[in-house]
Amino acid sequence: MNIENRINYLNAVVESQLSPTEVVELATSTPNKIQHVDVRIAPAEFKKNKPMGAIEIPVIELTQRLNELSKDKLIVVSTWGPTCSLAKQASIILLENGYEVVELSGGIALWEEFNFPVEKSTYNLAY
Repeated sequence: MNIENRINYLNAVVESQLSPTEVVELATSTPNKIQHVDVRIAPAEFKKNKPMGAIEIPVIELTQRLNELSKDKLIVVSTWGPTCSLAKQASIILLENGYEVVELSGGIALWEEFNFPVEKSTYNLAY
């Protein structure tokens, strides 16, 4: 087992995620420097809620909708929970296109568990 590879991997994980508390603190201290994007794939009636102020761009539409995001802001991508890979997929797309991005650690599940503000999901994904 290569310790250096593991340390590099763990550092990359830490650098690529923010906890819900860190996101709220960052949004409060620098509100014009952050853009929260909900990348979940589901109709609004299934998603029900999204983090307050988050833009809904399902990961399958992200490449076509990059113009809705600012390269001058930190993009926080959120998804269902810690086992969902959609935020990682979105992060790759955004990084490849020159955006600064982090994943909301724990996704919307942890966001809601912390009782952070949510609003009704309104985006209807056409299947």
